[in-house]
Amino acid sequence: MPPNHLETHAFIYPGRPCTSPESTYTSHSISILHLEYFKLLPTGRLQLLTYDPHNHSDTQNAFDPSHHPHAQQGILVTVSAGYDAITTLFDNMNGEYWGCINTLTTFVTTHSSSILGIDLDFEIYPAWPRELFTSFVGFCTDLGHHLHAHKKLLSICAPSWGGPPFHPSPRNFDLSVLGALECVDMLVLMTYDAQDLTSLTPENGEPTPVTPRSWLRGFVGYALTQLPPHKILVGIPSYGYHRKGDKTRLLTRDQILEIAPGVVEESVRELDGMELVLRMNKHQKWRFGRGADEAIVMNDERSVRAKVDALVGLPVRGIAVWHLGGGNPWIE
Repeated sequence: MPPNHLETHAFIYPGRPCTSPESTYTSHSISILHLEYFKLLPTGRLQLLTYDPHNHSDTQNAFDPSHHPHAQQGILVTVSAGYDAITTLFDNMNGEYWGCINTLTTFVTTHSSSILGIDLDFEIYPAWPRELFTSFVGFCTDLGHHLHAHKKLLSICAPSWGGPPFHPSPRNFDLSVLGALECVDMLVLMTYDAQDLTSLTPENGEPTPVTPRSWLRGFVGYALTQLPPHKILVGIPSYGYHRKGDKTRLLTRDQILEIAPGVVEESVRELDGMELVLRMNKHQKWRFGRGADEAIVMNDERSVRAKVDALVGLPVRGIAVWHLGGGNPWIE
């Protein structure tokens, strides 16, 4: 379990490979679950993701009015969106824009009392021009005011970036502006996927951990200079990656174990992220070592715990594990 003063949040997504997340949230005390119930389409319209009992594998964890997963405090409804959807929404201020805000507000106020509010997962941040970020701030302000009028919360997923030094952000995304908004209650720092940051690529060619602890602590330290501590949730990865040549796939633990059944026994734990690292050698056997273009990096209970422990002494609100299901680990 994490330290008692930290809230624990966890993300759940519909369908495969996010299978059977209930095995985790029913056996551990989790403060708040983030459930993806809405997707913003490229047309700027919201799509409610609903459970279909005739297609369980592809729709499990989606919205089911007869069932809500249980968490200590309740659930936040996640709304996911890509770049095209976001730009379309903000270009249509008189139509889809206010329709989106009204739909989300109505949803969280008319369904289960366990719904605490909305979580915005609007991504593809590197492509955002400054004017798009400005529009996003306006949207968060409008949505947040509507939610607060009904005593509901607004959470925002925010990017991380390379460093140190961490300032300025190369992504036209200003944490301090969002943190200063009274109507924004939480920001989830997506402190993972460090292998995408060129400054963190090791020269010796060894696989890079999803989240090195040194980088994690450094970025959170920077975020504390930009945001009120009580609004900060630190993203913790529970997944892994399979890399072959120039192709990388994000995988759950169950998927990794299918590819490399001996990953736990054969791998080496790298020290910064405490993650399990494995390579394919020239004899097509999985082992740790150099000289191969195929590798696996995997998180387990121990590496998740190590990242949580790296936050000791930092006055943040809590942690947010991405994601439950697919055999992904919880905190040791």
